[in-house]
Amino acid sequence: MLSKNKIKFLKSLQQKKIRKEERCFLAEGEKIVVEILQSKVEITELYASNIFINKYENLIKQKNITILEANNQDLSQIGYLQTNDFASILMPFLPEKKIIPQLKTLTIVLDNIQDAGNFGTIIRIADWFGVQGIVCSLDTVDLYNSKVLAASMASFLRIPIIYQPIKNFLEEYKNISTFGAILEGENLYQMQTKINGILVMGNESKGISTEISNLISHKIMIPRFGEAESLNVGIATAIFCNYWREKE
Repeated sequence: MLSKNKIKFLKSLQQKKIRKEERCFLAEGEKIVVEILQSKVEITELYASNIFINKYENLIKQKNITILEANNQDLSQIGYLQTNDFASILMPFLPEKKIIPQLKTLTIVLDNIQDAGNFGTIIRIADWFGVQGIVCSLDTVDLYNSKVLAASMASFLRIPIIYQPIKNFLEEYKNISTFGAILEGENLYQMQTKINGILVMGNESKGISTEISNLISHKIMIPRFGEAESLNVGIATAIFCNYWREKE
């Protein structure tokens, strides 16, 4: 079993402030933990049930990590998943990689995305479509939020993700075509310009801020054919990414 102090520390990592101070985070759930073990990222400690340890014995042996056996109650206490009866893993923040947008690729820029599930879904979509990377505004939800990690389904391991003032980023790469999802934009299915370079997606309720909108060279939108009031930002991102790949 995990000690009370260990459980207290791991539970504290649910707070963004503590994660930033300690420069580490907790990833949980069988699928994500297995993908982490299969990757080359740095790992600190593994907390796992006896069932998980026996099931993935050969995989675990390949890693030089501390393994602490934990019961179902411990695993549920330390993390976000209340039914986590398999494993959790402690690891340092991933190293940030510089993202340099290219004309024949797609870089996603997120302007104040607040919903953790949406962010995680966008990471997974970016991984599926082979997006170059994701640049997040400083007020976008934290990458290491447990709900973000869970929704990404381990795609956060493969997609470069950085946080920086996106105004500075767009100004630095103003020679690259910039597309932004804006309701008053050009119909996606009627536009002649191919999506390439940078795609900006805005806040769930407010959209792209005026300051950032002024830096976008191509304002585009997905037309509505039915009666739905709005389109989820994750789904909209998937549609834009599919259109990008379809028009290659």
